[in-house]
Amino acid sequence: MEENTTIESQMQGLSSNEAKQRLLQDGPNVLKKHQTKSVWKMFLDQFKDFMIILLLIAAVISFIVAIYNYFANGRITTANTIVDFVQPFIILIVVVLNSLLGTYQEIKSNQAVTALEKSNELNAKVIRDNQIMIIPSHEVVVGDLLVVEAGDAICADAKIIDSYTFSVVESALTGESQAVYKQALDNSNHHKLALGDRVNMIYSGTYVVSGKAYAVVTATGDKTELGKINSLVNEQEATLSPLQIKLNKLSKIFGISGVVLLFVSMILQIVLTNAFSGIWNKPEVYTNAMVIGISLAVAAIPEGLITFTTVLLAIGVSRMTKENVIIKAFSTVETFGSTNIICSDKTGTLTQNKMSVVEFYDVLKPQSDLENSMALGAFVACCDADVTVNEKNEYIEVGDATETGILRFGIENNNTSQMFFDKYQKLDSLPFDSTRKAMSILVKLNDKEQLIITKGAPDVILAKSINASEHEYQMVEKWSKQAYRVLAVAYKKVSNHSTISIEDENNLTCLGLIALMDPPRENVKQSILEAKQAGVKTIMITGDHLTTAVAIAKNLGIYNVKDVALTGSELATMSDEELREKVKHISVYARVTPTDKLRIVKAWQYHNQVVAMTGDGVNDAPALKAADLGCAMGITGTDVSKQAADVILTDDNFNTIVKGIKSGRETFDRIKSVILNLLVSSVVEIFVMMIGLFLFRFIFKDQISTSEFIILSAAQLLWINLLTHGLPAIALGMTPNDEDVMKRKPFNKYDSIFANGMGKKLMIHSLILTFFSLLSYLIVGLIAKANLIIGEDFVKLTSTACFITLGIGSSINALNLMSKNNIYRCGVTKYKLVYLASLSSFVLILFAAFIPGINTAFGMYDVLNNQYLAVYALVPIVLGFGLLIIEEFKKGIIAYKEIKASFE
Repeated sequence: MEENTTIESQMQGLSSNEAKQRLLQDGPNVLKKHQTKSVWKMFLDQFKDFMIILLLIAAVISFIVAIYNYFANGRITTANTIVDFVQPFIILIVVVLNSLLGTYQEIKSNQAVTALEKSNELNAKVIRDNQIMIIPSHEVVVGDLLVVEAGDAICADAKIIDSYTFSVVESALTGESQAVYKQALDNSNHHKLALGDRVNMIYSGTYVVSGKAYAVVTATGDKTELGKINSLVNEQEATLSPLQIKLNKLSKIFGISGVVLLFVSMILQIVLTNAFSGIWNKPEVYTNAMVIGISLAVAAIPEGLITFTTVLLAIGVSRMTKENVIIKAFSTVETFGSTNIICSDKTGTLTQNKMSVVEFYDVLKPQSDLENSMALGAFVACCDADVTVNEKNEYIEVGDATETGILRFGIENNNTSQMFFDKYQKLDSLPFDSTRKAMSILVKLNDKEQLIITKGAPDVILAKSINASEHEYQMVEKWSKQAYRVLAVAYKKVSNHSTISIEDENNLTCLGLIALMDPPRENVKQSILEAKQAGVKTIMITGDHLTTAVAIAKNLGIYNVKDVALTGSELATMSDEELREKVKHISVYARVTPTDKLRIVKAWQYHNQVVAMTGDGVNDAPALKAADLGCAMGITGTDVSKQAADVILTDDNFNTIVKGIKSGRETFDRIKSVILNLLVSSVVEIFVMMIGLFLFRFIFKDQISTSEFIILSAAQLLWINLLTHGLPAIALGMTPNDEDVMKRKPFNKYDSIFANGMGKKLMIHSLILTFFSLLSYLIVGLIAKANLIIGEDFVKLTSTACFITLGIGSSINALNLMSKNNIYRCGVTKYKLVYLASLSSFVLILFAAFIPGINTAFGMYDVLNNQYLAVYALVPIVLGFGLLIIEEFKKGIIAYKEIKASFE
């Protein structure tokens, strides 16, 4: 703690050896971060998913059955034995593939964040061995003598021992954007004062805007004020994203269904086998029942769901990285899409964090050109900041934002501080004082006369000016109402002065007024409007004054007539219940504290809103962690805020958030299409297996050997679920959306994934494809029955027919989901990936069904060697297109009605 720290170093600083010892003793000057997981731990964490656990159990049971059958058959390797062992291996491949993808993306995200942190690491100027040296900030130790000046970021807490016109912006800690004057004071009780009142202390996370100071380091790392807030951040619990909620629920539903179906089907299979043959004592009855049960469980579990969702999220992460957004977790992409509240900081996010002159008035010569304006020359002369123009004609700015804005204005009008001081020599200065709200300089006019030039708050300067009129006061009032920052400058001739005092700042002559503002970022107003049209409300939370915040909020379209604006002090008088009740009507918060920001976020979350919080300062970090979507700034953001956030905006731009919302919605739409594509197959497979288990056992009881009867094997189902859906899933995920997703409201975080018509579409598609799959089995079965095919050949032949129809229908279902338009209206160029993927999947189905050896491994009939090839092959293939034909007919009717309605 700073009060217990003994100041051992003087102006000569520590010795290098002493600094090394203290570094070993206290550790590096860094904030404690969350422990990084090892790659192996990341990989193992992927197996915690409920659905993955069930698949592993299914694989183990499949291995047990395969091993039993192998030994029961006298250790003879047959085609059936190979099929038995193929099934569990396919399940394991799916599980491992999903885990590797999840681990890879987590590693890539961590690497991106680490790279960003390294690129933002600071250097520090210290005096050691009586010499100034530059060292990495993490090597700074307690007792080091820091040398800080305008433009420097402060990397440790320190006590000032000497300073010159020194001021610091502490907005990262206090939220106050105005510079605070600091000076060396011998005050042993400074730690008892409020943070903002400790004028003899500087703090890690803040930066210098003017002057120079020497300060002895009193605290580093987690012992700084920054570190205290960091511990507050770590206390906040992370919330589950909407996607995690939906997928967890979906996984449990289908996982539990798989377990239920496993046991129900086993019991029914054993009971039905006994009913038809009275066989109870044959092991084959139980092993076959278990195989059917596993097949049903595999059918119920859409094992491709997590894998392909992960792939689509990875694609979304990649796209958003190109849009200046670093995503830490996959699920954050979808959270963007469900966001309906944005709590945004003003400075640097909504605005450019770059003060610019918008109004200028020369009191003495209103009509004079700016190049020769004495008023403008006086303004630039009173600035301690520095602005230069490099070879690329870019401004290099160091110092207070208000002063750099004035200096830029001077350069643009060929009236610079350098030109002023080429004429007048600077003799002395009085730094800015928040009490008197002014600063002054003394310059040499000639051998006998000097000029005192005073710059400061307009009410103070005008009150001390002998020529101030009502006109100047009215102008100040007008500009202030427009949220401009207004300054005035005045002068007085004196003689025989070599120094200046506060008593000299009177009987002035006002020279001019200047108004500045931090302009909104380009297109930010349009982005706020776009967000509003998309059902997303923007809230401004800032440390600035209420009048300024409201004026800017009005200009940007955030604050409307019926809205409420609150200050932090007003908010402090409200209970949590009152805030929850009124939060929907408040659009601007000014002069707030870190605790206020947390309360605001949680008040919105109480109403089940998905809240995004933007921020760059340390004071933003707790709210960033608590929000559903924490967005830290990559350029101006502190390490604490970046660690707490879910995403990092590398361009610090509000527009990027709105782009992220759009990208998140588009990604979620694609994910829903892929999920629908996968679940249709799973639901159809369950229907086909359950209905077929009862229906065809009765219809074909004379053709089926009850101990070998099965509709579709687990290997066949996995081939359909994974291989034939892999390419279509990725293709759907990379296809542009048809509709403008920003013209609809965000989906509810707590809505079922089957909401908004998805459940209805799932059942319709599933019932249609189930009908055609069962019809294919029935037709081929009746033909085979007429041709006296029985036993294992009959089971394999009908299973092959069902596999072809279901496989083709599932493979080309992506064509139904890629657009709301008919296929003939979907251009090949735009949808080429879906066309190619569906064609590839179609070929894979035929490959498995008709290639000798491959079809045997999958337990299917070699149709090509049968005289009824045309019937056994063409009927299943034609029926496989049934769902696509019906959907195309339906889309055509809808399009016709829309065209007809447009002419009415």
